[in-house]
Amino acid sequence: MLLNIYPTKIGFMVKLVAFDLWKTLAEKPFSTAERIRQEFCAHSNLRHRYFVKLYEEVTQTTRWSSREEMAEDLLRKLGSQATERNVARVIDIMEEAEANFSVYEHSIGMLNILKVHGYVTGMVSNTNVFSIEHVKEKSDLLKHIDFPVFSFDVGVIKPEKAIFEELLKRSGCSAEDALMVGDKEEDDIIPAKELGMGTILYKDYDQLKNEFEKLGIQI
Repeated sequence: MLLNIYPTKIGFMVKLVAFDLWKTLAEKPFSTAERIRQEFCAHSNLRHRYFVKLYEEVTQTTRWSSREEMAEDLLRKLGSQATERNVARVIDIMEEAEANFSVYEHSIGMLNILKVHGYVTGMVSNTNVFSIEHVKEKSDLLKHIDFPVFSFDVGVIKPEKAIFEELLKRSGCSAEDALMVGDKEEDDIIPAKELGMGTILYKDYDQLKNEFEKLGIQI
């Protein structure tokens, strides 16, 4: 198939279109990090973003073999007691969010259109191994991603540039030929832009279509 490439700026031709997963292609009914913070660290002085990053570092940079191990380590890092009851509660919170995730109505159709037009699709996601197991079991979303890169496989979370570099390595695309779409400026946009990738800060599907059109990408 002939690869469609469109200029977006001088020296930049889109070949690879990469997406964040959560709040860009799919969503959970609530933030697991925020729910755990409310229940276990309500009186903590930890700033919200610092807490979220601590949560992600613990749960999303390791390919955990069991939820129990993950929950125990998280509770210890939060300074909470890793009692059987607390471990069970952390697991319940995570499982409730994971079991009720939903793929956005437009996502799979959009990915199909991109692939039909010859684009390579990628994903760069901070997530834990159990969430991805749920996504694979309950949807076909990842079947439409050519190069998915997850934090638990790389050992780092966004905004570390290494996770974006891993995507470029696996896809064989240069940064100048890649476009990153994500909902968080600090995690998705700034590091990708610093590597030389094109970027779109995702807000909603209509806005995304408009941004794509500016780049000559029709979905």
